[in-house]
This record gives sequence, structure tokens and C-alpha cells, in this order.
Amino acid sequence: MSLDAEPVICPAIILSDGAIREHGTNKVSIIGAFDRLNALSFPFLSPPFTVTVLLSNIAGPVERIPFTVRIEAAESAHVVASVTGHITVPAEITKDEVMEIVAPIPPSTFPSAGKYEVNVLVGTEPLDKRILLVKSITATQQLSP
Repeated sequence: MSLDAEPVICPAIILSDGAIREHGTNKVSIIGAFDRLNALSFPFLSPPFTVTVLLSNIAGPVERIPFTVRIEAAESAHVVASVTGHITVPAEITKDEVMEIVAPIPPSTFPSAGKYEVNVLVGTEPLDKRILLVKSITATQQLSP
């Protein structure tokens, strides 16, 4: 991978139920953004969700930049989910522009409540991370407003 500058998060890792990229305008619509998952019991199988990463400081053209989104238990680094892909940066993109990278996460098993890290890597280099809380709730808590 040959880049003139280091990619950086600008400045978001967004968790959501889904993300849709609009045909034509290339806009991304984030659906159901959240900061935590709630579970009635453990191990907990999450529904599929989306991680959208806003990247900047990459100028085109770059044909293939490998990226990984990995979710790990904060205490043990146990990997709960990992998805990989490649970014293509068109020639017209400058380092001041922001690219939205959408990574669908499949249903994943969280062994216990606690802190999990959503780590973003380009190639093998970690760029940034955010915390995903997985909380234990009761059916009564779920029904409360």
C-alpha cells in the first residue's frame, strides 16, 4: 500500500441498524443509530448491524486499500466479529474530503455484558476505535419508557 499521507478517522465511527447508499448522489443514510446493545441473557446473539466509518486524509487515485472492522472484548481482546474489505479512492478525491465506509456486521455472539471495542484498521495499522456497551436488561426494563 502506497499512500502520501496517513488516513485518519474524521471523526466518527457510527453504529446503526443499517446504512443505505443512495444511487446517483452517493449519499449515505444512517438508520437507527445506537451506542449500546441490550440483551436479556448471555451469550447474546446480536441482530446484524452496520458500522459506518468516516475517513479523511486519503487522496486518490488509490486502487485498493484493505480495511478491517473488528469487534473485541475490551478486557480480553476476544474477537466477537471481524469484517474486511477494500476501499477504492477515485482520482478526484482530495485529502480534505471525507469518505463514508459502510461495513455490515453479521449476527455476532457476545459472551457477556460489558465493554467491547469497535476497532478500525487500514491494512494492519489501527486507525481508531470506539466503545460498544453490551448491557444486561430484564424484560421489565425493556418495557419501561
